[in-house]
Amino acid sequence: MKENWFALLVSIVTNKNASQSLKYMGIAFPNEKTRLNLLDSDYEEIIELKKNNSWVDLEAKYNIDRQVLSVVVRNYKKKKAIIDGDIKAPSITSLNKNSVSL
Repeated sequence: MKENWFALLVSIVTNKNASQSLKYMGIAFPNEKTRLNLLDSDYEEIIELKKNNSWVDLEAKYNIDRQVLSVVVRNYKKKKAIIDGDIKAPSITSLNKNSVSL
């Protein structure tokens, strides 16, 4: 309850709305997504560690849920494969040909 009053004070003094003042205080809403700030080197390290460890072990090390970790690593691998040229990215024209308009 004290956080609410402090957020109100912060919003009045700094001329911010309630959600901005809560973010300023370091409190986020439960439904708000947090962004992972992992570098390419972190992804490469996770990929190397995954060869000998389980996602549960990596979850404990990085303090990130194992399902989230596996999804972001899989997306990183796809992105890296497209950048390296191993997989051809779909072109805009092929996307337009496959779309259906009603």
